[in-house]
Amino acid sequence: MNNPSITPSKDINLNTKSIVSLTFGITAMFIGYFSLAGIAIASIGFILAFLSLREIHYTAQRGRALAVAALTCNALAILLPLITIMINLILFTPVDFKIIVS
Repeated sequence: MNNPSITPSKDINLNTKSIVSLTFGITAMFIGYFSLAGIAIASIGFILAFLSLREIHYTAQRGRALAVAALTCNALAILLPLITIMINLILFTPVDFKIIVS
């Protein structure tokens, strides 16, 4: 079972901000369906994802794909509830139409 030729890497160098921001993004997408608190969580995750992309660029760490996925999830978690609110306001707001007949 133990294969001596396969050794686990001790220097993974995976950016933790990208993991945390992806976790915030996924959590915000689920919470966003129930309350607007998802937008606040997604905003924090978006900032962390942006910072992690900068950090990955300067330090050559791994995790760029996670950070890009986190940016996408957080952007969707911010935009989808706002679009839903705008559509609801436009389509389901009562409007009084007055027909003037002379």
